Amino acid sequence: MTGAVPGTAAYFARGRLVQQFNDAVSLYNTTRDGRHLWRAFLVLHDAGEPLPPDLLAHFAEWARGVLAADGSREIAAALELAGDDKNYKGRKASQAAKRDQSLARLVHELRTVHGVSLTRAFAVVARDRGLNVPTVKKAYYGVMRKTP
Repeated sequence: MTGAVPGTAAYFARGRLVQQFNDAVSLYNTTRDGRHLWRAFLVLHDAGEPLPPDLLAHFAEWARGVLAADGSREIAAALELAGDDKNYKGRKASQAAKRDQSLARLVHELRTVHGVSLTRAFAVVARDRGLNVPTVKKAYYGVMRKTP
């Protein structure tokens, strides 16, 4: 038997879609940066997928906030594109969270796909990304603690 298994490409494409959506939602939950939910929306929209009811409910909540807002600062806060110091962490925190998510994924893939030990995976990712091992460990454990 030669060739690809029927449905394999669709299966992996669906997996990438789910991963992109989950990554965006996870980044939103970590940073409270509303741009990540807009990214999650676009991932599903561009793929022609329906939006989950809880995401639609969140957008409805944002819409109420925008309609009640008085000025651009309040609109940005209502959309979680800016906000109070308690919840919104800003662009730098979003970039750091995204980097940590990427590092954790690389470590996880080395372990699960290639059977590399955790210690070795930390070293490989650190070397390949020009980072030190403690930075990769901190990113990995930070992300894994937040993963259900």
